[in-house]
Amino acid sequence: MLPEFPNLTKCKKCDTILWLSEMKAIGTCDVWWDEECKSEWKNADRADFLDITDLFRALEMDNVKNDKDKEKDVRLQIWWTFNDRVREGEKLFAQEKDEVLWKQNCQMLIKLLDTKDDNQKIMTAELYRNLGEFKKSIKVINSIDKEYNWLIKKLTAECKKRNTLLIELNSDTDEEVENFDEKAGGFGRDTIIIATIIIVGLISLIIFFVFRRISKKRRDNK
Repeated sequence: MLPEFPNLTKCKKCDTILWLSEMKAIGTCDVWWDEECKSEWKNADRADFLDITDLFRALEMDNVKNDKDKEKDVRLQIWWTFNDRVREGEKLFAQEKDEVLWKQNCQMLIKLLDTKDDNQKIMTAELYRNLGEFKKSIKVINSIDKEYNWLIKKLTAECKKRNTLLIELNSDTDEEVENFDEKAGGFGRDTIIIATIIIVGLISLIIFFVFRRISKKRRDNK
């Protein structure tokens, strides 16, 4: 899997929260192969994803308060970061105040999501289910395009079971997975095959450049 890079991060020296997409690039280099790459660039701190504490701190920034799209992005990151705790086998709420902050974030996020978009409808339905508001969740689920029939059935079943916990969304058949991937813009079999070819190609390039550097050094030493 290729590495993911955050858009929202913070400076590890001054603790300032930054939107990387808004930063001015001062230069680029390949830290592995570019021998002329400046040492300070090679040793620069890696941009990491923010933790929950810093994400809530980001909500207090003026450029987030005054921009609904940015606020939605931050609140989505908060929701997903809470969910990551469960995926990693941890408790959803590490502290007493976490539950209050989580609930408030879910409620605010629902108001920011676009109910005309099926992907955001799915997130809205999941947020209502997580909050235990099953009737509202089912109402949103019923408005989702019928092309996502397997997903509608899955979410409806979880609501009827009154399950508020994080669930894994998988379709029952390969055909349904492919249909969902195609309609939702996800990864179908063809995409996975292409991605595999690209990764193998990248590995081959890395091996090629390694041997080329080794050969160059041997020639220079002669």
